[in-house]
Amino acid sequence: MIAIVVAAVIALAAVMGGVGILLAKRVVNATPHPKLLSVEFAGSEVSLPTDDKTVAAGEYLLRLSGAEAAVVRVGRVLRVVDGKVHRELVSDAGERSGQADGYWSAHSYAFPNEVGEFRTVKVPLEDGEHRDAWLFPGNPAHWVVHVQGIRTSRDVTLRTVAAACEAGATSLTITYRGAGDGPPAKVAMLGAREWTELRDAIAYARASGAQRVTVVAWSMGAALTLELLRRDPTLVDDLVLMCPVSSWPATIEYGAIQAGLPRQAAGLAALIMRSRLGSMLLGMPGKLDIRNLDWTASGALPVRTLIIHSRGDEVVPWSTTTQLAENNRQTATLIETTSCPHGFELTVPDPEVHMKLADWLISQTQP
Repeated sequence: MIAIVVAAVIALAAVMGGVGILLAKRVVNATPHPKLLSVEFAGSEVSLPTDDKTVAAGEYLLRLSGAEAAVVRVGRVLRVVDGKVHRELVSDAGERSGQADGYWSAHSYAFPNEVGEFRTVKVPLEDGEHRDAWLFPGNPAHWVVHVQGIRTSRDVTLRTVAAACEAGATSLTITYRGAGDGPPAKVAMLGAREWTELRDAIAYARASGAQRVTVVAWSMGAALTLELLRRDPTLVDDLVLMCPVSSWPATIEYGAIQAGLPRQAAGLAALIMRSRLGSMLLGMPGKLDIRNLDWTASGALPVRTLIIHSRGDEVVPWSTTTQLAENNRQTATLIETTSCPHGFELTVPDPEVHMKLADWLISQTQP
């Protein structure tokens, strides 16, 4: 009987260990993995599988793949029938009919030139490397540095770039190692190392004449920013945090629960990441103790900060954002958007949020 119990415990431990490794891999994986959808065009509409993203209100981009490669702008929901959502085609490169494959995107802009005049610049890093960035000229004294999240691209930031351009500021939207269009990396260090690349981008802005630097950080970009401020709270003048990762322990646990895994899987994933053997199995450049990657405590926001987030976020828990704001009342302003998936905060129709973001950025351009 004892042998049976011991065997069962060992088997359970092995299963849980495997689950922990899979979860850890999912968290640190830096390779983009968008979901490919089968779509069908008919006249002035397109139909595609129904989920929380494809039925969200607003206008979105559908990036067709393969021989049909193109970017299609999709508008309002017309109807939902038999697991398919039918939406209006707002604009297209040409007439389409029949089936295709594509990726759904919350980005409002397909290319940076849709926002305005820009050029690609090389941002020098302290170690001698360079990173590509898009520079949108504006007020030379006020620079807004936009930071994307993990497994995405600079395109995600174009929504806040547009707001900053309307406010008259100069915008710099950066890349970093492990970001979707940055230098390739198998894994991300979740902000524990990438923060130095944001530091160097800010130094570039200062050297280029910036007297005020606003950082606008999306998702994991917030983790980079909060780690930067932990180390040097004087580098940034003010912040805008979009759907921010402010606690990796809570975000990983939330992700485990959303995936239908036991809560304990998050603890195992954390244990694997901070062990030498586990980090090697994951292909990480070193051990990572995510217990240190929680920035929700009092004092985490030493500068004036606007936080924009939605309760509908399925990736980053709303509770960590409210905790961050509550613990930093003197500096933080939290704006709740219409309920929407992660990263959709400025694409779902919500004029009040757009107005408050615009007012915030305009106020920072004043002497």
